[in-house]
Amino acid sequence: MSKIKYTVAIFTSVALLLSACNQGSSSIPEQNNPSLTSKEKQIPAEEAHSSDPVQKNTGLRASSDEIDWEQVHDKLLSNEMIAELHTAVDAIVNHDQEALDQVFGSDVGAALAYVMEHTTQFRDIAPAYIEDERMIVPVNGIRQLQGDDKVQQATLFFYFMKNSKSEWHLVTID
Repeated sequence: MSKIKYTVAIFTSVALLLSACNQGSSSIPEQNNPSLTSKEKQIPAEEAHSSDPVQKNTGLRASSDEIDWEQVHDKLLSNEMIAELHTAVDAIVNHDQEALDQVFGSDVGAALAYVMEHTTQFRDIAPAYIEDERMIVPVNGIRQLQGDDKVQQATLFFYFMKNSKSEWHLVTID
């Protein structure tokens, strides 16, 4: 019987140790890690609109594009890619399904309609990076989920892939 008690004690100790390790903070800085698939943090509505007293405590009124597109310079992004990205962001901000379909095609555009369901303010573009055969462009901003009063920091990842002519084109958003 003592072997069973000893084994149970060891498993319990290991479980406690692992759970304690899991509660520690990560040493990877969240802002600089492009491999993170979801970056959302809750922030108070007041912080999202500290300069606009009308919007305090009310969340976001409407989607908007606050990116200075003239200042977007990334060695991986061509002018055509930036224009395509700008069109996709505008389609999301304006809840324009037809424009989204033109960028992604009607099948993919319809599948991405969910990104227009929430109120989003796009603020800036993080550096693009290549992963496998895809170029990923993180676009940062804040988002308020439909029916929720919380404003969250959010990043949408726009994926480019090369077509048969070896030209980069948007293929999806995550």
